[in-house]
Order: sequence, then C-alpha cells, then structure tokens
Amino acid sequence: MDESQGAGAKGPGRMAKLLPLAAIYLTAAGMRPVITSLAAVLDQVRVDFDAPVVLSLLVSSPMPIFAMAGFLTPLVVRRLGTVGAILAAIVVCTVGLALRPWGSLAQLVACTVLALCATALINVLLPALTASYFPDRIGSTTGAYTGVMTVSTTIAAAATAPLALWLQNWNLALTIWVVFPVLAALLWLPLLRRAKSEPETESPSPSQAKQRPTKTGFTALLVVLFATQAALAFTIMGWFPTMMLSRGLSADVAGYVFALLLVVGLPVGLIAPTLFGRGHRIGVLATLSCATIAGCAVLLVPNLGLAGAVIAALLLGTGTAIFPVVLAIIGDLGRLTGQGVALSGRVQSLGYATATAVPLLAGLATGSDWSFMYIALIAVACVQFVAGARLVAGIVRLKSRVRDDAKAALAARQ
Repeated sequence: MDESQGAGAKGPGRMAKLLPLAAIYLTAAGMRPVITSLAAVLDQVRVDFDAPVVLSLLVSSPMPIFAMAGFLTPLVVRRLGTVGAILAAIVVCTVGLALRPWGSLAQLVACTVLALCATALINVLLPALTASYFPDRIGSTTGAYTGVMTVSTTIAAAATAPLALWLQNWNLALTIWVVFPVLAALLWLPLLRRAKSEPETESPSPSQAKQRPTKTGFTALLVVLFATQAALAFTIMGWFPTMMLSRGLSADVAGYVFALLLVVGLPVGLIAPTLFGRGHRIGVLATLSCATIAGCAVLLVPNLGLAGAVIAALLLGTGTAIFPVVLAIIGDLGRLTGQGVALSGRVQSLGYATATAVPLLAGLATGSDWSFMYIALIAVACVQFVAGARLVAGIVRLKSRVRDDAKAALAARQ
C-alpha cells in the first residue's frame, strides 16, 4: 500500500506515536558508533594494546557478525516478543559499550563483539517495528531513522578522536557513546509495558497465508537486492579514499571528497524511501542504481582530476541511498506476509554473508589500478536494479491479490 493511502488510520493517536518514533530514532543513533568510535581512536588503542592485527580484524568485523547474529533474532523474538527483544538487545549493547574500554584486550574484543551482536539484532528488528508502528509511513520513517544513523556515524567518527585528546583518555571517549542506547532503553520500557497489555502477533491473515508459497521467491530476490547494496556500500565506503589516492589526490583532498560522498547520501536517503512509498518504485530504483553505475563509469575516465572526483562522489553518494529503500521494502513485505522479523532476519543474515566477500576481494585484487573493480561494481549495480525491479513487480501483484481476496471475503460475508 502506498504511504499516501494511510493504512494505519486505526493506530494510536499522534502523541502516542511520538514515543515509538523517538525510541526508533535513538536506537538508530546508537548503532553505528559501536564500531566507528573505535576506528577513530584505533591508533591510541594500539599504544595500550600491542595487537594491531587483532584490532584491525575487530574494526572490519561488523558484516560477518551481522550475518551470523541475524539468524538468532527470530529465536529471541519468540521468547521475548519484538519489543522485548529490541530492549534486551539495547541493554546488551549498553553493557558492551560501557565495559569494553576498561579492561584487557580480551575484554575490549569480547565486549565489542557482544555490542555488535546486539546491533545485528537491532538491524533486523527495526524494519519490522517501523512497519508495525507506522504502517502508513514505512518509507519516510525508514528514511528518517537511517538518516539518524548516518549523522551519528559521522559524529562518532569525527568527534571521538578530538574528545580523546581533550579528555586525555580514549577509554572515556569511547564510553561516552553509551548515552544513545541508555536513552533508547528508557523509551522502550513503557512501550514494552504497552506491548504486554496488547499482545503482538505476526500471524498472517487468511489472504496473507495464501501467499506463503511465493515467500521463497520474494526472499531470494530480496537477499540478492540486500547483498548487492551491501557489497556496493561497504566497498565504496571502505575503499573510496584509497581509490582517490590512486588517482593522484592528496590525502586531505581525498578525505574532503569522501566527506562529500557521505553528506550527499543523507538528504537523498531521506527523500528516496518517501518517493518509493508514494508509488515511484521503479523510478527510484533505476535512479539510484544508475547513479552508482555512472559514478563508477566516471572513475574509469583517465586523468580524473578533482572535478571528476567530485562528480563521482556526488553520484556514488546518491547511489548509497538505496539502503533505506531496501529496508523499507523489507518492512513492507514483512507486514504484508505477517513474517516481518523472520523475513528481515533471513534477508539480512544471508545478504551480509554474501556481501562480505566483495570489499575483502577489493582489497586483495586491486593495487594502483582499480579499473577491474570499477567494472565489477557496475555489474553488481546492474544486478541490484534487476533484482529490485523484479521484486517490486512481484510485490505489486501480491498486494493486488491481497486486495482482491479481501474484497471477495467481504462480499461473501455480506
């Protein structure tokens, strides 16, 4: 259903919706600093712990951890409920963030992995909770909370090192980022009480149950879509500064151009899922995929120069905004089939597991010449668009069938 149709008209009033909205935003704000804050002070941490290989692997571990831990989410939800599960994950994340800087290297590694596992559960749960609380505004709400994630990522990456220098203590600078999950947990507590008084269910309606035979096909396409966007995003985010250095830009200029790429993704990430939710589905997917293709094509141009680097950053930053669109699709399809958490868990786990290899291979397979990698990324973006277009067409047909079934059931009762 398009967002403009107002599917959630029977939900709680405006004030009652502010609490889950704030809880979702604060939860999103606390996710990315788990790893970006540590990466920002990695050189200082290495001074205290002479284990550069272990620390480097720890900073590069989110995708494999997200892939493994995501599978556990449906099991946790069956025991605690969706709201109980996200509150438990936030508490675990809080404990991990609070304890990790104040002990041995083993404690730092264990607590960071613990916090990342909790973040993986939150990754899976947020699309389902967004669809549950805001079924009429899945796209815009998803775009907003992913925007919050981007802002908190940037702030943690930019502010942690200066904080550590100002405090003369990297341990305290890392601990500061516990504030977001603490505040988020306080907001989820009353929502948990509300959820217990109104038991939740993900059981599909009879019309939804008829669609279960199609679920495997949808899941496969959604896994491909999620895996391709994750592979593109992690490769571009992880290697773009190095790509710029290989084209002759200085380190500081490469950093500025990379910052431009990140900044561009924020407004586009807010707009794209909203337009997608209003019915411009194929257009949004085509625009974002073509932006990535065009950005990689620009990078293939000899003698790129600063102007070419800026154009590539603008295009690639636009292309990375497909992430909130994919999350909105997960939430929408999960609500439609009554399998929100299970679908999100399967898709994110399999998607991250598949995508993990691409940024790693990028580092191994490329030296000073990135041309082969640019061509490979263009191919991945093409697969991303084809999978997304086929998925969207299937969802539109499924929604039409659900509406027809609902009309037939209403006519039969009359």
